[in-house]
Amino acid sequence: TYRWPTHAPGTDVVFYMRWRGTMDTADLVARSLTSGEERRLTDGTAAQYASSGHVVFSRDTELWAAPFDPDSLSLTGEPTRLAEDLLTFTRGGAANFAVTADGSLVYVSTSTGISGDDQLMLVNREGGDLRTLGNEGFQNARHMQLSPSGDQIVLASGPSERGEIWIAPLDGRPPTPLIQEGNNARPVWTHDGSRVVFTTDPP
Repeated sequence: TYRWPTHAPGTDVVFYMRWRGTMDTADLVARSLTSGEERRLTDGTAAQYASSGHVVFSRDTELWAAPFDPDSLSLTGEPTRLAEDLLTFTRGGAANFAVTADGSLVYVSTSTGISGDDQLMLVNREGGDLRTLGNEGFQNARHMQLSPSGDQIVLASGPSERGEIWIAPLDGRPPTPLIQEGNNARPVWTHDGSRVVFTTDPP
């Protein structure tokens, strides 16, 4: 199956994961929306594109980045490991991280687990400038996406059978609940950052 498609801003390229049942056998594919050509890039899941020209992706609990050329649909250098403690879900290849347009990276650490309160961490694309985002009360934080302006995150939180949607500023202000009724998941920003779209199973 094909999962976790993402568009590379400023290009005609879409990344997606080819899932074959396990994290070890999953691989990343780049496809041109103009020509229809597609190429396998490397082993991994959940690719996202950074403005630096890198594709960021996960391998098991590790987070990696590699330079990418959208014209040739290929990696132009060896991948570099950014983190070793990324929280992922082995039953579907989901990885809990997001990349903003300026190259900043936020991810959920494995040390938090998926029970209790999760803590979000913000790093730049070199793996430095590590800081903690104040998000007390998030249980099983997932499906994170940075806003187009890069100053807030939308995410799902709570038990898998009752997901809430929250918006969390990156400047330390308290998070704001967007919806807390029903089972909600996979929030994404519109291109102008004025709205959030998500799936829901009403109560």
